[in-house]
Amino acid sequence: MLLEPGAGQAKTSYLWAVLGDASAPYTTFYFTEDRSRAGPAQWFAGYAGDLVSDAYIVYELLGEASLGRIQLAACHVHARRKFESLHVLGPTQATSRALGYFQRLLDLEDQYRDLSHDERRGQRDLRSRPLLEEMKAWFDEQLAVLRPRHALRGAIEYMTKRWDCFTRFLESGSIPMHNNAAEQAVKNPVMGKKSWLFFGSPRGGEAGSVLFTLTATCRRLKIDPHA
Repeated sequence: MLLEPGAGQAKTSYLWAVLGDASAPYTTFYFTEDRSRAGPAQWFAGYAGDLVSDAYIVYELLGEASLGRIQLAACHVHARRKFESLHVLGPTQATSRALGYFQRLLDLEDQYRDLSHDERRGQRDLRSRPLLEEMKAWFDEQLAVLRPRHALRGAIEYMTKRWDCFTRFLESGSIPMHNNAAEQAVKNPVMGKKSWLFFGSPRGGEAGSVLFTLTATCRRLKIDPHA
């Protein structure tokens, strides 16, 4: 949050985490005063490749505007949470079955963890792809009978409307099935909010993002940030 002298009240601000893959092993934080498209549009202006994210509209617009330069890969863990929320409110055979698909896919990813990218892609094609095809067929069956405003329909359509993005990880062993690594990176700033809840100004927010970037990347590369 921003708490500028004389402003009279605090203003919500944002830290965004962007993680590179093994070829660019950096954990980078960006500061913005709002959640507009301007920030991501600037950070990814020269980027070409895959972008794993949730379905926030800013990322989807960014992918569309890139004309194929950026390929979006959706996060299965974000999708799973929608079904999990419904299951907590009232377990049904449908929510149990949906969560079962996610669990089987995640269990397979655990088995692929130590494989090379090529080996992982091969195993995904052999084992994960048929499971996703079965999942999609079941989704289509549900959509044919569910009421338009049924809560389960919303959770299913979150995925079916972006199915190409949810299957993007099958195309390469280097694409994660979820963006848990980014969420994990955000935890350190979040857990420390009681100590550093406020940025004194936008310049303070930008300075903070640099320091978070430095320390998070050091941890990732097993370097002592104090040194």
